[in-house]
Amino acid sequence: MAISRKTLLFTLLLSSPILLFGEIRPSPLFSEHAVLAKREDVAIWGDAAPGERVEVAVAGAQAAVNANAQGNWRVTLNLADAPFGPHEMRIGAQVIPDVLIGETWLASGQSNVMLNLFQTEGAEEEIAKSTDNLFRFFWIDINPQDKKQPRLTGKWVVANPKTSPRITALGYYFVKALRRELQCPVGLLHASRGATSIISWMSEENIAQFPELVALEEQNQKSIIGYEERNPGKKVSSVIAFFGSRLYNGMIHILRSAKNKTAPLVRNSPNTQLEGFALCGKDNLWQWAERAEITGDGIMVSSPKVPEPVKVRYNWSSNPSGNLYNQAGFPAAPFQLSISAR
Repeated sequence: MAISRKTLLFTLLLSSPILLFGEIRPSPLFSEHAVLAKREDVAIWGDAAPGERVEVAVAGAQAAVNANAQGNWRVTLNLADAPFGPHEMRIGAQVIPDVLIGETWLASGQSNVMLNLFQTEGAEEEIAKSTDNLFRFFWIDINPQDKKQPRLTGKWVVANPKTSPRITALGYYFVKALRRELQCPVGLLHASRGATSIISWMSEENIAQFPELVALEEQNQKSIIGYEERNPGKKVSSVIAFFGSRLYNGMIHILRSAKNKTAPLVRNSPNTQLEGFALCGKDNLWQWAERAEITGDGIMVSSPKVPEPVKVRYNWSSNPSGNLYNQAGFPAAPFQLSISAR
């Protein structure tokens, strides 16, 4: 069948995210019922016609910027002293109601994070009392992508018996504790997918820093050879969708631009040394650190057995003994890092 040039042009226009002047489109993160972080550098972003001026205002803070050549725009607002709200947020000619300012958190991972509240013990009783106008929830749509995406999709909802059954159970009880302790609005962003590995939620640049993860990804790629022959009726495309950084690219990357801050580090037991640190030298032998102490925003780790360390680990075991926390009371997660020569 012959396709005319007019038909082809019309099809391309329909499939392209072209916006006209005056058609400003903020990210769904900045929509009705949204929760913004109460801090001095809150990023607000979206799409518009290339070169269009976009003005944003909420809670007495305002900023303006011109969309770039790709039609992307981004402003930063100082909301550190803003009241909780609710507020109206203005983006161009749009007025977005019921916006709160408080804490924002991201819950991400596999099935242990994906588990819904209605699937847990005592769910019926908990759901019945879950109404909380200051608890907002944003489920980020599953979106595996080969390249980093400048936008995501999803919707804010307010916690109540109709919406809370589908909230991540882990996230629900976490926010419930925050609401009790902090007495402020809390917004929870949720991005999870069952049976995914940590690789799915990391950028390609971060994966490349860990030889073990690079090897695991190579193993994953080899596993799909002959997959459909070994699994009649199943498509290999459903498997490789979650390999590599595809979930990070489509669901997490754009959030990384928000410049999330961390609370200062503290020792859980003030009168004891930091525990759980180990160092590795060029001989690839790991030794427990004999000294680990907080110095400003970092940690100084040393061992006379490893004069020239190339890697450092923390809590890298099945039953770790680490005692490093931040001032918000959350424990540091296990990690392994390579040490660059100065």
